[in-house]
Amino acid sequence: MASWDKGVMLWTALGLVALIPLLFIASPLNNVFIYILPRETYLHFEDWFLEGAEGYFAGGLSFSIIFLSYFFSPRGYLVGNHCLAINRLAGSISITYSSIHAIKIVENVWLSREIGVGGFWSWYGIFRTQEGDRVKVYATNLTKQMVQIKTTDGKTYYLSPAEPEKFVEAVKRHLNQNHQGGEKS
Repeated sequence: MASWDKGVMLWTALGLVALIPLLFIASPLNNVFIYILPRETYLHFEDWFLEGAEGYFAGGLSFSIIFLSYFFSPRGYLVGNHCLAINRLAGSISITYSSIHAIKIVENVWLSREIGVGGFWSWYGIFRTQEGDRVKVYATNLTKQMVQIKTTDGKTYYLSPAEPEKFVEAVKRHLNQNHQGGEKS
């Protein structure tokens, strides 16, 4: 997995700065402030705390955004014996070698998010290319070289391994072992 690009760093930091305080002002977590803050500070901010249904909603929404986006974000790639796996805490996504039609390294890819996460922990979901094609992205870095995988069922994936050349070579070795060439990059 490639290191985070500036977009992932920025959106993750901004997201956490915006959402974590909601967890603490939302009921029932606002009681934590009684023990953390000096009494005069706590009383000064007491009006900010959300009570009842609003507190539970804000706290639940913040918690869901932070943790669900993390669980579905790509954590790495595995070039296995029978398939390429995109590892996530919420379950891996497998691309069998028999379904890979082409794999190559691409640069300066223009992607526009259609549905998914755009920089909070990573970039993943369904995106559009400059040509208007729908593609699936599982990446932590959109600014470096990316690996494009086209499958026989018409899907296109964009990945961001730390070392794209080695990654493509490893996948092509498996394609050749299965007597499938895959397009050359």
